[in-house]
Amino acid sequence: MNSIVYEADEKQEETVSVFLMMMLEYAREIGMWQMLNQKVHVKMKEVTYSRLNKAQTVITSLITGCAHTKAINEKLSEEQAAANYLGMAGFPDQSQINRYLIRFSEENVNQLGQVHADLFVQQSQARHAKGQLVVDIDQCGLVANGKSYQLARKGYFPRKRGEQGYQMSMAYIGAYDEAVQLYLDSGNVGCRQRLPDLLHDIDVQLGQDNPSATLIRRLDAGYDSLDNRQLLANLQGYFIMKGGRSDTAARLASHVALQDWIPVAEGVHGTELLSEKGIRCLLYEFYLSDGSLAYSILYTNLPHNEFGIIHCFEFYNQRQTIEAFFAQSRHVYNIQNMRSRQFHAIYAFLRFVFMTHNMIHWAKQARLAHTEFANDTSKQLFRKVGRVRAHIFWDGQWHLAILTSTRWATALLDALLPKSIPIQLELPFARLYKT
Repeated sequence: MNSIVYEADEKQEETVSVFLMMMLEYAREIGMWQMLNQKVHVKMKEVTYSRLNKAQTVITSLITGCAHTKAINEKLSEEQAAANYLGMAGFPDQSQINRYLIRFSEENVNQLGQVHADLFVQQSQARHAKGQLVVDIDQCGLVANGKSYQLARKGYFPRKRGEQGYQMSMAYIGAYDEAVQLYLDSGNVGCRQRLPDLLHDIDVQLGQDNPSATLIRRLDAGYDSLDNRQLLANLQGYFIMKGGRSDTAARLASHVALQDWIPVAEGVHGTELLSEKGIRCLLYEFYLSDGSLAYSILYTNLPHNEFGIIHCFEFYNQRQTIEAFFAQSRHVYNIQNMRSRQFHAIYAFLRFVFMTHNMIHWAKQARLAHTEFANDTSKQLFRKVGRVRAHIFWDGQWHLAILTSTRWATALLDALLPKSIPIQLELPFARLYKT
């Protein structure tokens, strides 16, 4: 007879997500909890849970993949041991987190942004880069339909004409998968308006203390203007930016002789026009499938000997890294799912998202640098080890007994176990003599 006996055992050990515990431990080690506690002063009563507890819950919900705030009740109820590790009997429910986010003011959002910046300065690998360091600057639209979304406005949302929402501006380093800083505005705010803030953040967080790095700022056509080109050209380092007007590109192309075009890629030719005030103008001609021609411009002050017409074209097209990062943020952190209808609550949540993303990346490098997980994205880490669980118990320190029931659990255990260090014997050995 195939039967199952179900028993209650009050002494049974708890199970916990290994990935979650690894991230919470790392956050403590780098002082993330201390910074949040000391610098973010949201005005609200503390009864059962402190403001820090609620910030920790928001971050935990991101690490565990909660797509909505309401998922906190279900997903985090399984992580009782993680709550105990953070000094809580259990995690706050969704209603308490909603109230916490709603209480964020503009000042509190700025305080959270300062924590993001301080952690970046302290932990960023990009700050230790030598040579060229490419920083992508771009804007991403977040659709928020409904009249009750505070400050949501109609604006430019690709393939969603007539929608309303918000614009998120960001500086991102693809080579190190690090978010430098972000800003949120109403949907009708153009990306150019946030450019000075992002350029300032890039210089403060990357340029001032690292003379070994040469900053290259890469921007899309939305940022193009005569003033912005000159602003970028006057900064230390370099920039490359797509021209914002296709009609200007077509007009310039009409004066280019046929022999001046050189092959750049399949169906693409390019030429360089005269520089103006130290800014190079690279013109490209595209052969479309219907037989027509299209034109675009790249503006840059990158040196001609290293960045010719072909190299600039290829280098600019690598800007897809920030677009891929926006896509990952939607699928992994679910940034398109508004956690509130209050503007500052949405803003605060997004800053929690990208601060958590950086922390996950740094923890991966600190804990898994020489393993098969070293080059995984956050999405891949969540898929592979996000569900690996362990028995946990306390005897003066926390013990996690990882359940090696899957290949990824075994690989994670092997990555986290302390490695024995071989002992180098002193050489040469003494000679042995017969007596």
